[in-house]
Amino acid sequence: MRRLFLTAGLALVLAAAVGPTAFAGTDPGVADTVWFSPVAWNGDTAFSMTMYTATDQELKHATIILTWSSSGIGIDSVSLVGSRWAAQAGGINGFFVADTGRVGGVKSPTHYNIAFIPLTTQLATGSGPVCRIFWKRNGPIVTDPIIVVDSSTTTNGINVVNSTLFGNSPYPAGNFIPVFKPDTIRVSSCICDRQGDINGDLAIDVFDVIALIGVAFSGNPDVQDPFCPITRGDVNGDGGADVFDVIYLIATAFSGGEPPISPCGL
Repeated sequence: MRRLFLTAGLALVLAAAVGPTAFAGTDPGVADTVWFSPVAWNGDTAFSMTMYTATDQELKHATIILTWSSSGIGIDSVSLVGSRWAAQAGGINGFFVADTGRVGGVKSPTHYNIAFIPLTTQLATGSGPVCRIFWKRNGPIVTDPIIVVDSSTTTNGINVVNSTLFGNSPYPAGNFIPVFKPDTIRVSSCICDRQGDINGDLAIDVFDVIALIGVAFSGNPDVQDPFCPITRGDVNGDGGADVFDVIYLIATAFSGGEPPISPCGL
């Protein structure tokens, strides 16, 4: 079984002659954060993940530069559709730049720039999705890989090279580096991360128990997710959804019982 881990803070591009202290600005608060949504990937098809931010002041610009340690994967495209920054940094309202990054003036397969520069309205405070990142497989992925993804914070004097920065002014003095939180991408031919979530609302609760009763006793259809060999209702992993699964799920939802059994062993 293969796993692909994304984590921040382990492979920083080292600072040049001066470090982040070259910036006169300081991070205005812990709410200035970048993170991803968890995602599972079967290792063969394309996949996507959502990037989120929390900001505690209006921004005149934001740049997020991703780096990762294997050319086996790459970013195919980035979409602002449905994001909190779409109206403020797209079309005639501003600039949205998403492109392969450069290292030493040469395009790198493991660097990517995502920049937002609003013209008419500053990027608002708050939290929520910024964009959806569509990844692709570029080449072979070694068995049990650990691919490190980070935000680049390289600096060069008062100029910034390949750096993740937020800014409350158009000048370097107003720049600060947000917190970049890690997440993971699990690579496997077996993905069963929705067991017990019968109704698909991303929670296991009384509504899932009711839905599973309908599956077990009324012949209602049970959902089988792609890349999962059993249905969502087979929470005890015995090959079918029946009264024993209902009892199991009741314990999960109400009594702190064990989570549904995954045949993937992830």
